[in-house]
This record gives sequence, structure tokens and C-alpha cells, in this order.
Amino acid sequence: MNYEVDENLFREKAEWCVYLHSRPDGEVFYVGKGRRRRAHDFAPSRRTLHHANIVKKHGRANIGIKVIPCTSEIEANMLERAHISMWRANGARLANLTDGGEGTSGHKPTQKQLIALQQGRGRQAYERLSAESKARILAGLGCGRAKTNEWRKTESGQAHQRRLAEIGKHELHRERSITCAQCHKEFITRSAKARCCSRLCEQRHRRARGQANA
Repeated sequence: MNYEVDENLFREKAEWCVYLHSRPDGEVFYVGKGRRRRAHDFAPSRRTLHHANIVKKHGRANIGIKVIPCTSEIEANMLERAHISMWRANGARLANLTDGGEGTSGHKPTQKQLIALQQGRGRQAYERLSAESKARILAGLGCGRAKTNEWRKTESGQAHQRRLAEIGKHELHRERSITCAQCHKEFITRSAKARCCSRLCEQRHRRARGQANA
């Protein structure tokens, strides 16, 4: 099946969708439903272990995603059930644990469930992440939530943006120690884009990358 995603439909009325995740060879291994961002959410803490293992085996970049816009959650539930049934009948090895169509939107977990998530699955999923992923998460938590355009237009929003600009200007031009990507020598620079200690090393590095990509 080949489904074209109509972005205009998404913007106008298709808040819900059914999505298909497939292996690199095109075989569908998961059918899901949700709001449109759900199709691109591969966080291990929000997926089953089977689903996470398939993604880990093939690599996130190699997983195919097809999205089918739906006009309501009821339609998404019905279409999800139909697709799970169809793909299983065709011999697809699905990671789905149920026949689909269950669940309700807007469900709020109890305090007991939140504590269990914090102490259990969330912590375990976090420990499975790489050091780089953990650093990005911590950096995001330090920045806080994204601000709205309305807030940016307020007096406090304008003052905050001016402070960020001053901080960014200082950080952009501060001296920093960097290891040359070509000769691996340490050097001091004020350039945020510098990767090599000299123009000669930069030229050699570009040639090496070009040969590797050829």
C-alpha cells in the first residue's frame, strides 16, 4: 500500500492519523494511531521492547514511516484495527501486542502510576541512552520549554531575548580549545565554526572527507 500524506489536510482537519513503521526491506512491523507527531516518536520509554529492538537493529534512519490522515479518533481506531488485521493476515511480523483500536485520548495517569513510571520504566529507558543523548536531554531541561510568539512580544519576552543575544554573542566569540580534525593538535580559537588549526589542515580534511564519500 502506498499512501500520500496530504499536509493541507493535516493542517485543516486531520488531527489524528494511522501510521505504519516498516523495516528497510519495506515489511511493515508496526501499525499505530495517534496525533501526527506520534508517527515520528521513537523514544524507547514510549514504545514496547519489541518495537525498540527492531529500531535498534536496523537504525532509526532506516525505518520507513507512512502516515494516513484521519478526520477523527474514532476513524483512526477503526482504521488501525483494519490494518493490523490485514497485515497479520498477509504474514507481516507485527510488534503490536493487541488488535488495535483501544485507548482513549486525554487520559491522565494517577499519582501512583506517575511514581511507578518515574521509578521504573522512565529510569530504565534513560539508563539505556547514550552519553550524548543524556547530555542533549539535560541541555533541553536547562533551556526550559519553548516560548510562544505571543510571549516573545511582551516586555518581559523582549528583555529575555536581549539577554539571550548578549549571552550568545559572548559565547560565540569566547576563546576555546579545540582539537584539529586533521592533525589532532590542540589549538585556541574564537571561531565557532573552526574545525582545523590551519588552512592547510582544513584543505586536507576536506579532501579526505570527499574521498571517503566518493
